Amino acid sequence: MGPSDYLATLRRESTASLARADFETVAGRLGCEWEAVAAVSQVESGPLGGFAADGRPIILFERHLFSRWTNHQYDAAHPTVSNQTPGGYPRSQADRWAQMTEAYALDPEAALQSASYGRFQVLGRNYTNLGMANAHLYVSKLAKSEKDQLEAFEGFVTANNLRDELQRKDWAGFARGYNGPGYAANQYDLKMAQAYANLKATPIA
Repeated sequence: MGPSDYLATLRRESTASLARADFETVAGRLGCEWEAVAAVSQVESGPLGGFAADGRPIILFERHLFSRWTNHQYDAAHPTVSNQTPGGYPRSQADRWAQMTEAYALDPEAALQSASYGRFQVLGRNYTNLGMANAHLYVSKLAKSEKDQLEAFEGFVTANNLRDELQRKDWAGFARGYNGPGYAANQYDLKMAQAYANLKATPIA
């Protein structure tokens, strides 16, 4: 299977967006309020949702992770996809998928692990959270539907012991575990707190 063949399979199978009932189901298992789960969803993907108009999941490719996980061997020849410095994010999804295609041709598994996907922007590296053997299986699941992306979020929260933070609505603690130690620079905690407050004031259906 060539680089473009597998990537071409990554198209949503369900057009259904997440509804309050979906959030409530997962929140029930996590022991938190559904608004807390929905708040994370809103902050992570914003107005984009889980998928672009062409049916591909929304992604963000992390060139520094690809560099790290391929021992920097592609840094010199492919700096836009393999670079020890974080950043270099293209604005459009088309350009981000072009990054993925370039990286996938170099190291398919590392490429898939180095991007975050969908409504909850979970990295492909997290395939073990759902007991999967590799990122190919995991990303194929994330590409199916927003419900599959929600399941990946639940798996991440459980695997990283972030239930307590969601239950307490400790947004700084949650963002530190979910977005990494640089969370404050992007105000993830403040944005989640605001999204939660908005949902409490004006619930979604």
